[in-house]
Amino acid sequence: MTLGQHEGKSFESATEADPQYYFWGASQSKPGIFLKVYLEWVKVHYNAKPTERVLTILGGAVPCYPRVSDEEHTQDDHEEGRDAKELVRDR
Repeated sequence: MTLGQHEGKSFESATEADPQYYFWGASQSKPGIFLKVYLEWVKVHYNAKPTERVLTILGGAVPCYPRVSDEEHTQDDHEEGRDAKELVRDR
């Protein structure tokens, strides 16, 4: 992460250390581009339960992978839970 209280941390370590950061970010009316990227990363790697304010890791350990381009990562990929590692391997 490049800004804020989690500056210098990976998305994974920031989320593990402070899962409520995601819910705070999701509540922002106009999140910046970096916060938007983080929120999308969390949606791919975690199941969020906003009413309980709980994040559950999807599929075990969550390694960080480079983000694939927008052309490679479609809405269907996102909705079906395919992350960057799967997309890089499958394409």
